Amino acid sequence: MLRVIGDVHGHVQPYMKLIKSAEYSVQLGDFGFAEQYRRLDWHLDQKPYDRSRHMIIPGNHDDYDNLPESALGNYGYRIVDQIGFFWVRGAFSVDHHIRTEGVSWWRQEELTFLEMQSMIDVFTQVTPTLILSHDCPQSIIPYITQGSSFSKSQSSATNKGLQFCLDIHRPRLWIFGHHHVTRAFYDGYTVFACLKELDYIDINSQYPFGYEEGIEAIRQKCGIEELR
Repeated sequence: MLRVIGDVHGHVQPYMKLIKSAEYSVQLGDFGFAEQYRRLDWHLDQKPYDRSRHMIIPGNHDDYDNLPESALGNYGYRIVDQIGFFWVRGAFSVDHHIRTEGVSWWRQEELTFLEMQSMIDVFTQVTPTLILSHDCPQSIIPYITQGSSFSKSQSSATNKGLQFCLDIHRPRLWIFGHHHVTRAFYDGYTVFACLKELDYIDINSQYPFGYEEGIEAIRQKCGIEELR
């Protein structure tokens, strides 16, 4: 079973409780900064944790100078317990102007233009069924932020790059964080699920039905609205 976990924002202890009951996990970014990483490393060194089974996709509120060993790279494809997923890190910080570089903001928060091009090339070759990312495609943001007091609807290099991926290939399931709500939408083929802080979805390892069970778990958690 793969547990997909939303933003952590420095709440290390609740996160540890979530992964304790998960065989594998992927956290979707905004884990925290250097102090939280040190606490994470200390916990992962204790039994019964296996740090190789619990991964982090860095977001826009992560310390890129001190990423933990469990952080995944910029993007890629991995198979965990028969569950294949493509991941993409990063997002744009709408509040970067009130943050301090190297302390609470890092300019590496988004992929560079060349990194984004390379990511899209790999994505085109893989054509994944499941995508895990911190942000989501640009076209999905208005649905996620509708009626929310916490809106990150600004256009960015990241959500544009993810939109380009979506226009090339539609996965069965796309799970992301960043927007501080738990909502899910269905466009006729793809289910897009956003997870709020420390919310999670479990995906069963019985390929290919695990994805469908993950979608059913989303339906039970928050319902799935149809995109119009």
